[in-house]
Amino acid sequence: MRSRARIGLGIVVVAWACGGRTSVAEETRAPVALSGGRDTDCRDGGRPVALVAGGLGVKSEVFREAFRGVTPGAQRPSFTAYGG
Repeated sequence: MRSRARIGLGIVVVAWACGGRTSVAEETRAPVALSGGRDTDCRDGGRPVALVAGGLGVKSEVFREAFRGVTPGAQRPSFTAYGG
C-alpha cells in the first residue's frame, strides 16, 4: 500500500512541477495533388494498384509482388441480413 501511495504522490509532484502545461502539435497544411493512377492494368483486376503503390512510395511491381498471395476473406452475410 505504501508503494502505491508513493507512486501517487510522485505523479502529483510531477504534474505540479509541469504546471499543468501540455504540449500541442502545430497544425501544418500543405497542398496535395493527385495525378494519374486511375488507369488500371488488366492483370490487376480493376484494382488501382498504381495509385495505392504510389501512395505507399513503392513501384507497382513491388506492390504486386507483396500482395501476390493475398486472397479475399470468406464471404459473409451482409449487415443488412441482421437488420443493420
